[in-house]
Amino acid sequence: MSRRDSLLFFLFLAGLVFAQTSGPTQKIGLAFASGGRGDRCDNDLAYEGLIEIAKNFNGYFTTSADPRHGGELEIKYLTPSQDTPQERLRVLRQLGQEGYRLVFAVGFLFSDVLPVAAQEYPNTHFVLIDGYLAGVQPQDNITVVDFRVHEGSFLAGMIAGLKTEGNKVGFIGGMNTERIQRYESGFRAGAVYANPMLKRPGQFLVEYIGDDPRAFNNPNRAYRIAQRMYRAGAGVVFHVAGASGMGVFRAAKESQRWAIGSGSDQGAVLAFDRNPQILEQARWVLTSMLKRIDRSIFLMTRDFLLKGRIADRYHILGFNADSVGFAVNQLNKDLLGQALIQQIINTRIRIMDQEIIVPANYRELEQFLRN
Repeated sequence: MSRRDSLLFFLFLAGLVFAQTSGPTQKIGLAFASGGRGDRCDNDLAYEGLIEIAKNFNGYFTTSADPRHGGELEIKYLTPSQDTPQERLRVLRQLGQEGYRLVFAVGFLFSDVLPVAAQEYPNTHFVLIDGYLAGVQPQDNITVVDFRVHEGSFLAGMIAGLKTEGNKVGFIGGMNTERIQRYESGFRAGAVYANPMLKRPGQFLVEYIGDDPRAFNNPNRAYRIAQRMYRAGAGVVFHVAGASGMGVFRAAKESQRWAIGSGSDQGAVLAFDRNPQILEQARWVLTSMLKRIDRSIFLMTRDFLLKGRIADRYHILGFNADSVGFAVNQLNKDLLGQALIQQIINTRIRIMDQEIIVPANYRELEQFLRN
């Protein structure tokens, strides 16, 4: 081979290497729950998980408004335009069709449509975050991530029971489903465990915003419900209602009573808002029941990128994975007090050691309250 031919062959090989390395080596997609970013709850937590992925794996987003940390990993997120199964399936199909090898779906509402997309796109691995699917097999291209939210809610209930001044406690759920009832069951059990006076009739106030997905994006209705609860004497109201929770915080500020958030550390989130009215609401967030969606998304992606697979098809995350808990920050640590914080931590250990079995549904709650 002549020197000229050798040079051309070298340039050809270099071109192949450049072609293989200049573009993204992997593509990660995510489908938000209804409402998308800006809910200061599960969707925003999911987005934070994507940010951590981009930082650690030289990633960039397909939308130019998002930060860029490299060019090796392409990240795309989509939001269903309507709260319908057809629209949720359309979003998953789009990500599968566009070649995203790992696709997250945030929320239990994707449970019905995710298996359909997984069957249609066998080269894409789909991960359901905060949901449950029965019968997933090791060979399936599906992973399910669920959280022991009833145990985290138990701690939130303890805080509510110990800090309520009206000697009543309220719970506002979004869509009335068995999954949201898990939060309620754990919360009510924790409140009564810390404050047996709450066993008396009428001391625990419960209301759900609705029976369809719109319940998670209706802050005005949540505001009216919370107002009624505070007027009825609730000293603390805990919401598990997604973006609707902003209405609860508004009512808490106006009533000068406590609220407890869910998902993210919502007190800290509100404290950094540019809107002065929302900033003021942060003062009335007693704590939040943490559900680390961001952490789960990062860990699943890390395994997929570094190992080429996600080993288990079911991941049930709780205290042992530091994936549920309660928020302590600069705003509320003095308000809660070290003695109360330590009491909650000690209870967390007792739950992990199974000295306390936290109810996850109404039937188990009834049994717990009888003891």
